[in-house]
Amino acid sequence: MKIKSVSFNRTFEFNDKTYYEHSYEMEDGTQFNANHMKELPFNVGDDVDFEVTGQDKHGNNKGKVGKPKADAFSRDRGKSFSKEDPSRQKLIVAQSSVSSACQFYQERQASEETVLKFAEQIYNWVMTKQ
Repeated sequence: MKIKSVSFNRTFEFNDKTYYEHSYEMEDGTQFNANHMKELPFNVGDDVDFEVTGQDKHGNNKGKVGKPKADAFSRDRGKSFSKEDPSRQKLIVAQSSVSSACQFYQERQASEETVLKFAEQIYNWVMTKQ
């Protein structure tokens, strides 16, 4: 997700280290504060992974922001996924379905089309069980 706006709030000391608090607004409208050990860790337009982890004592969202993880999903599809993202869950079920179909046909002679049709049947069956 891209950063829509970022602003520096303040510095503070904790365990003999200096931290820099920043306010973030993401493209989807999510707003939160995050602490960093660098003064300018990210810029407007940067593609990042983030997570809102709770609220501070003033009721402001607090969270974590970091460089996108280079997993197969974000690399291949051009976006990153949070653990709760339904799209990510569907991709996991799809990958598992293909793997199961491949295992089933490992000792049998079958075309790629046959394996993928079976994988789709497995996927559809699993997705109806939610």
